[in-house]
Amino acid sequence: MTAPTRTLALLALAIVLASGCPRTRTPVAPDVPRADDPSAEERFQDARAKFEAEEEIAAEEFDAIAREFPNDPIAPYARLYAGMSAVTSGAYDDAIGHLEELESTPVTDRGLELRGALFLGVAYTYQGAYDEALPRLTQGEPALTGDDERGQWLGAMAEATAATGGPGEAIGYYDAWHELASAAERAYILDRISALAGGLADSDLEAIYQDAADYGGPAAAIVGERYATSLEAEGALAAATDVRRDIAPARRALELPDATDAAEEGDAHLLGAVVPLSGARARVGDLVMRGIALASGTFSERDAEGVGRTGIPKPFAVALRDSRSEAAGAVDALEELVDENAIAVLGPVDASSASAAAASAERRGLPLVTLSPRAPSGEGGRHVFHVVHSAEERARSLARYAFREGKRDFAIFAPDNGYGRAVGAAFKDEVESLGAGVTVEADYPADATSFVDEAEALRGPWDALFVPDQARRLELVAPALAANNMISTPADGDAPRHGRGMLLLSTAEFLSPSYVRSTGRYSVGAVFAPGFYPDQMDPDIGAFVDRYESTFGRSPTALDAYAYDAALAVRAAVESGARTRAEVRAAMLRGVVSGVTGRVGFDSARQRDDEGVLFRVDERARDEYEIRALRE
Repeated sequence: MTAPTRTLALLALAIVLASGCPRTRTPVAPDVPRADDPSAEERFQDARAKFEAEEEIAAEEFDAIAREFPNDPIAPYARLYAGMSAVTSGAYDDAIGHLEELESTPVTDRGLELRGALFLGVAYTYQGAYDEALPRLTQGEPALTGDDERGQWLGAMAEATAATGGPGEAIGYYDAWHELASAAERAYILDRISALAGGLADSDLEAIYQDAADYGGPAAAIVGERYATSLEAEGALAAATDVRRDIAPARRALELPDATDAAEEGDAHLLGAVVPLSGARARVGDLVMRGIALASGTFSERDAEGVGRTGIPKPFAVALRDSRSEAAGAVDALEELVDENAIAVLGPVDASSASAAAASAERRGLPLVTLSPRAPSGEGGRHVFHVVHSAEERARSLARYAFREGKRDFAIFAPDNGYGRAVGAAFKDEVESLGAGVTVEADYPADATSFVDEAEALRGPWDALFVPDQARRLELVAPALAANNMISTPADGDAPRHGRGMLLLSTAEFLSPSYVRSTGRYSVGAVFAPGFYPDQMDPDIGAFVDRYESTFGRSPTALDAYAYDAALAVRAAVESGARTRAEVRAAMLRGVVSGVTGRVGFDSARQRDDEGVLFRVDERARDEYEIRALRE
């Protein structure tokens, strides 16, 4: 008889159950000796017959036999069956209890010992106790019987190994499981390999790819694409092409985007942009257009030969296409720009449109630099770059900054909404990954205008406070903190004469100069991560702000700034000598541009590889405050 092949990863289990087709078969157990007591023998055989016939039977019946006849030779086998029955019915806590008791019982039957370890590892995996699961699963491998049971074991090993810090090894287990898995399980396996591959260091990619290359499965297809991208970043374009040719059959079999090159032409002076010029996001499109125009050279001063200040013989011609503020419109716009021979495309600005356009760009072989803070869903592709730092990424940067400044105990004060929860969780995860801790968490209504009472909940042992919210809300929060004697103090500053000093941190969305005029005295030393702030004293940002204000008569926003940096990255690639879409893509992976939102470079997953720019509130003179960029 073969074992149940229900997915051991909890998410995969949900997929299988949702599909209505879980495969449940009765686990095999070692040969059971005759009982000393005939009544024990009769009860055990009756319970086992029902269990093997896949009838509903409570694990408690086997457990009762073991407890009523503790010295009978049949007792440890009853404990094994109690554990297997509980696993089969999804009662994992009960299964752990039964099988831990078996594990602590001396037995002479090696098969009984191994089967007990195997199913104890299974139960631990379902409960997320991966450190406990892994040694039992490894011990129990010799007791596996049949492909169904091996598939279950591979899934458990993959989940436990991934969770305990072995992504490369886990990818190998997922890869082997894929061959034995159901259709629903295979979809989950692809997602897990993609997620793990995205977190691998470039230095690990070659070895993992080589281990998987002979099998033509998802590991070779997905890790191979990341490896090829890393080769591109090193300038090894021919080697990258060879890898993509080798993995193309596997990617087609898995219905992943074909990694072979699409059309690689492109006009090196034609930059496309997909922005919402109509519909609900038209205002956003207007801001994006201004940043792109400034970086493309449309408003540059020129010398007598018409050469721009950055050395391009002529400015980029920018072909703007309207996404109509919808995903379908974004795809239509991108397809037009492909046909018009654009060397690269910037945009769209919202997540759904970016995901739709990314899939089209991948098919057409067109470099796309999205302006959405959310990376497109799915495996992604080698043509799609992400220039905007998400709020979660900026929160993690703040956590790392505070840790470098010696802070170890943190508090979080967040709005009770999706943004506050997600960004607060990202900050907390980063703090804990650094070995520090969040000792106090409190929230406030998302529409609150008074915070004095809510701030009372923040009392406790911490020295840095994170507030994930917009700057206009922080203008109300900071005075409320001061009213509760929580005084914003520079990370390296002296303790205040009155009250409790703290390092104030915030994402401070839409931070503007008005903040220091109203709230500067309550925020001295505070550090913010809004993505961009118009600090005119910073050399890079100041030059951009001056050009922007003289051209458009207003201060730039973060949308303008990220659009400017996206266009600057493509322009720098062309200036480096790239003349085809493939060369632009490779140059963007290798190159770094000093942008107004930070050091604009991309890792092999085409995500920004910098922390962005943080900004600090400084007291310039008595009762005069300014916000300055923190540059390393």
